[in-house]
Amino acid sequence: MPVLWRDRLREAFQADGRVPRVAVDAERTAADWALEGTLHAFQLERRGEAPGQAVVRFDARLLTADGRRIVATRRFSAERRLPGSGPAAAAAALGEASDTVAAALIDWTLDRVAAHGEDGR
Repeated sequence: MPVLWRDRLREAFQADGRVPRVAVDAERTAADWALEGTLHAFQLERRGEAPGQAVVRFDARLLTADGRRIVATRRFSAERRLPGSGPAAAAAALGEASDTVAAALIDWTLDRVAAHGEDGR
């Protein structure tokens, strides 16, 4: 799941268009910034008789490119009620929750980069 989440975030950054170049750690390219994090939840939860909800929770860390200094941290979370039962409803709710987290993460990342200067100094 973490690899799928990483790829989803890369796609979200690319689709957003405000970051001209995005690479993942496996590509071993030079970068101005590093974004790391821990995916704590990407799941369906059921409470009582209700259909349940999709939950996505990610703790992000923005680091200098050399990875030696954490510039900012933040927890991102979104929940979406399942619109019904079955795999299609689950996929739709997880997609909406992950889109919400990704959009907030992108905005936060760009705000933090702007606040610390392009090169992180």
